[in-house]
Amino acid sequence: TLVECSDCHLAYPPAFLPQRSWEVILSNLSNHYRINANLDDAATWEIYDYLMANAPLHLDGVSPETTPLRITELPWFTEVHGPSIVKDARSNREIGRISNCTGCHFNAVNGVF
Repeated sequence: TLVECSDCHLAYPPAFLPQRSWEVILSNLSNHYRINANLDDAATWEIYDYLMANAPLHLDGVSPETTPLRITELPWFTEVHGPSIVKDARSNREIGRISNCTGCHFNAVNGVF
């Protein structure tokens, strides 16, 4: 059930982060970017299994020794979006933050960016 994740933000596609990143994120849901996002064990394991089955082991441009926790800081993300798009997104009240994919990518909920 990814509904819990999408209560606050888009349920990001597993391919956006390597498996190790998802493991760290799920292990600290009580402090998920300053929000308590704890889930019951069954939901946590269901999400974990889904992410491990669908996330890559490695991402291009990301050292295997690092564990990125913010999609918006990944090389592919910053290359595609660039500083002007980041600035525009943050200053647009309807978007508000660069992690709000659906603010610009209207079909992001269907995995189309």
